[in-house]
Amino acid sequence: MKFATLLPLIVLAAAADGHAAIRVNQLGFAPQADKLAVVTDGAATSFEVVAADSGKSVFSGKLGAPATWKASAETVRLADFSALRTPGMGDRLK
Repeated sequence: MKFATLLPLIVLAAAADGHAAIRVNQLGFAPQADKLAVVTDGAATSFEVVAADSGKSVFSGKLGAPATWKASAETVRLADFSALRTPGMGDRLK
């Protein structure tokens, strides 16, 4: 698999203003691969992937139900953006 076939994703960390943190364990995703991110439970119920070059939303979805992540004892929600198949460079999840 070549690097160009990945969907690089820049992940935003928790902000001081109380927004939820988004965590992924890789630099990018193959277009046909499962794509999941863990979001610390906040007021958010949805998420979107935003194109780095235009700032426009290229994908949006609803966060999964809150669940306790035993490893950290945090309440988290999953963001599943596996349906996003279009390659992009530097797209952001928010």
